[in-house]
Amino acid sequence: MNQGNLTTLFEKYLSGSLSEDEFKILWETLQQPEYKEKWAELAATIWEDNRYRQEADEETRQRILSKLQPVILESRDTVVPMRRNKSWWTVAAAAIILLGISAYWFLDAEDQKNTTNTSYAVPGGKIAPGSNKAMLTLSNGSKLELDSAADGLLANQGQAGIFKKKDGELVYRALNKEDKEVYYNTITTPRGGQYKVVLPDGTAVWLNAASSISYPVGFDANERNVTITGEVYFEVAKDKKRPFRVLVDNMTIEVLGTHFNVMAYSDEMGKTTLLEGAVRLSRNGKTTLLKPGQQAQVKNNGNIAVQGNINLEETVAWKDGLFLFSSADIGTIMRQAGRWYDVNIEYRGKCSKLFSGEISRSAELADLLAILEETDEVSFSVQDHTIIVIPKQQKR
Repeated sequence: MNQGNLTTLFEKYLSGSLSEDEFKILWETLQQPEYKEKWAELAATIWEDNRYRQEADEETRQRILSKLQPVILESRDTVVPMRRNKSWWTVAAAAIILLGISAYWFLDAEDQKNTTNTSYAVPGGKIAPGSNKAMLTLSNGSKLELDSAADGLLANQGQAGIFKKKDGELVYRALNKEDKEVYYNTITTPRGGQYKVVLPDGTAVWLNAASSISYPVGFDANERNVTITGEVYFEVAKDKKRPFRVLVDNMTIEVLGTHFNVMAYSDEMGKTTLLEGAVRLSRNGKTTLLKPGQQAQVKNNGNIAVQGNINLEETVAWKDGLFLFSSADIGTIMRQAGRWYDVNIEYRGKCSKLFSGEISRSAELADLLAILEETDEVSFSVQDHTIIVIPKQQKR
């Protein structure tokens, strides 16, 4: 089969329009050694260059992602190498060919709806991923569950009206009234939750699971100050007259208008990563400047260390609906999983392997654990809402 025909069949497979006969042709072709070697590059090229990545709606992208992601998390020592500056879809596609894509195709077929894919069965059943949910606390102490609140106007606070959009986003809009009192609101996401809010100045804020942000409903004429916990991504509206300051863990991050991510979970090393613009960090009387692509880490002694050439896609993958890891240890992966799926983590021994790969955060917990198990480095036992991590050398 020539490259053009193979590409056409693979595109039809991704779009869900491949017939059963065409699938058999595709599958038989890809069993041939010379095509197995081309499979990863083919998947990466199609995804990066065609309409699926640039023009498809979210539902279509998620469907395609679910077909490309069955075994994306690979340990450093496994068959599929990571390539510098190459798409993660290279790893995804190569992983699919290693384990077989037929089961994933037939799961979509009408006559296979009740088929169980035992290759990826994980104890614990279906534990759903997190979703858009958060609690809004108004200045008077009233609380609103944002995921269950109706769309439209939720409340008036001082000079602003609080609106929930149809997509779940929370937006503050100025009201034509004078009110000199300062009103503070707080948005808090639980474990298994995330949320986006547009602050009164137009700054867009994404909150990861188990995070919070407190802010005035109307910023004053000289400054814009907010306080956060957990992990928050900012796209700050430019305003040269009013610097934007983030207060977190005895540190102040000051910007004028920029994109940056702050991770400040109590069980993680504090990190501030700059995507564009410039930020100034102040802690314990010391000041540190960051340039785009740099990351500041708060060490155990309280000092700030700066690193360059940070993988920015990995840093903000959570905002884009992905788990994305590059040489991450199992502890890093499981801490993220614990917060997103609202589960506890226990370990039965140590795992020294490092893992790299990508999977949608819309996947069920069982899917993530099955992918990790396919590396043959760890296995899992799920009891109630606790994941027990069992390194290979500890398996029974």
